[in-house]
Amino acid sequence: MTRVLIVDDYKDWRRKVRQLLRERPELQVICEVSDGLEAVQKADELKPDLILLDIGLPKLNGIEAASTDTTALPQFQNNQPEPGQFPRGGSGRFEHRRSGVRL
Repeated sequence: MTRVLIVDDYKDWRRKVRQLLRERPELQVICEVSDGLEAVQKADELKPDLILLDIGLPKLNGIEAASTDTTALPQFQNNQPEPGQFPRGGSGRFEHRRSGVRL
């Protein structure tokens, strides 16, 4: 089971994403948050496998959250894609720590 953290300041969008992910039995939404600071805190606490991270967030934007230097979140230590991370347009990326899971 892939544990997912949804990060977006728009509540209706988070709800829609959650609904879409419910259709995928291999994905489990473990938390939703509305700002970048809480995203970093929850990612540290919950250790999700997948973080869906918006860029335009209050308190700490998505780019800053993804650039946070913390040993608890090695996937956020630099801005270079690592194994298991996939480019996602010009505004960010999504990542998945387990290989071989079809998204």
